Amino acid sequence: MKIRTFLFLVASFLIFGNLYSQIVTISGETTSVPNPCHTEPCVPGLVYAIETDSINYIITLQGYWKWPDGPLVIETYSFDIGDPITVEGVVSVKQDIWGKDYTEIEVLSVIPVSIDDITSRSDISVFPNPSKGSINIESQNKQIKNIEIIDLNGEKLLECKYLEHPYSIRIENINRQGVLMLRILFIDNSQVIKKIVVL
Repeated sequence: MKIRTFLFLVASFLIFGNLYSQIVTISGETTSVPNPCHTEPCVPGLVYAIETDSINYIITLQGYWKWPDGPLVIETYSFDIGDPITVEGVVSVKQDIWGKDYTEIEVLSVIPVSIDDITSRSDISVFPNPSKGSINIESQNKQIKNIEIIDLNGEKLLECKYLEHPYSIRIENINRQGVLMLRILFIDNSQVIKKIVVL
């Protein structure tokens, strides 16, 4: 057993370069951040990242950063700056040449949701937004099966199933304020994410 544990730790170090890596699900918005410096002289630039409430996760694919010279393409999904994104991956904390910590996520897969511009969906309305008591959801074309509220770190705060029209959920007991994500699952198993603000 001790040999197996030792080999696992060695493999983790060799693969990810960090013994403190872990697989997590991260939800947030696509953004760009300055790239960390690994050599002198430092070549400044921007790299894709996932912005959450507490931290920016620099995105890597097969160990390489992605430069924002076009849409971020992962598998068959395409993301622009500001798009909501949910991925599963390996998170590790690293240091630049000056000893400053930064966090990377090696993306393993995209959580399959409909990535729609959250302000342009005319067939789905969420109101009032911002809100501190309840939120109403109107869907003109599809029947809603399930609604979740998640924070920008991917933690599920509320889940409502077997909803009937008109769709309404109470949010005063989630004990969280600020920007959250409302994930709406329809009867046909398609999904969409809307940004909400809880007061």
